[in-house]
Amino acid sequence: MSTLLYDIPSNPTPRCMDQGTVRITVMGDERSGKTSLVLRCITDSYHEVATGAYMEDIYHKPVNLNTLAKDIGYEGQGLNNRIPRNMMDVYMLDCSAFEIADFSDIRNEQIIQSDAFIICFDPTDRATFSNLRTYQRRIERVRGIDDAVPIFVVATKVDLQADMKIQREEIHEMLNRFELSYDDDYFEVSSKLNLDVKQLLWQTLMKIEDYRRDQRSHLESEKLTPNTLSALMDKNATASLSATPNSTKSCMQEKVESDDINPKLHNNDDEKRELLGTDRVSARTLQCRKVSSSASQHRKSTRHTNMTKPDSTCCIVC
Repeated sequence: MSTLLYDIPSNPTPRCMDQGTVRITVMGDERSGKTSLVLRCITDSYHEVATGAYMEDIYHKPVNLNTLAKDIGYEGQGLNNRIPRNMMDVYMLDCSAFEIADFSDIRNEQIIQSDAFIICFDPTDRATFSNLRTYQRRIERVRGIDDAVPIFVVATKVDLQADMKIQREEIHEMLNRFELSYDDDYFEVSSKLNLDVKQLLWQTLMKIEDYRRDQRSHLESEKLTPNTLSALMDKNATASLSATPNSTKSCMQEKVESDDINPKLHNNDDEKRELLGTDRVSARTLQCRKVSSSASQHRKSTRHTNMTKPDSTCCIVC
């Protein structure tokens, strides 16, 4: 199966300087619902993908932000202050499933070229949930632990309520491990029913804009030119990737490296810092602690309007 890259110019500038296009990479195991989600975002219709019919692809759609804002009920809430333009070219990479031992350079380049990541799992299939860690760690390994690039975890197929296998407390634990926010970085969607898909797209675009704004501010504060910043980013990416082993790892080796070094590290931030003997907090943790934007507040008031939110002992949708 071919591995695809976004088109890039011969002398690329940092992604934060491109204010007209966004690149969203959608990850997940086979049958995780990611392809149907991408097609719903792009075509606004439902497509069920037959087993064996999947091919990695990049989709493009011009998005009218004012129209999208109206569709989710965000009209008149300071949109122009957040986004200085009306149209956005959205590119979505429907990425093929990762293997733990896949350390190919082209996969790394896909991650470097992306502005945000949506990692999907099927809540009726526990294996797709368990493998979320593979995708999150790959992003972290390539981009660096301090890169607060937007990452969303998405439960698909929530219309299949009777077949849910994942407990809500497991969702919270997983998000804590990834240093992600339940309110801002986690979605439950149904591509079939078009449930919360537009809200996910909107939140992704808003977080990309906030992330880029922070990067541009850093560029200005450090008095870096785009070319200098691009060279610095390439250097950091190379340094990060140099730590990636070339030899194949077993699943057991990966798990020891990631989660089982010290299970206590999955506790809260204060306990982590106490165990590590440092007050260092990653950029992603600091970002999660920021006061939620008006878009996030709007989402909190409207998400799950078609369902009752279960308690921590229930499945995703009871």
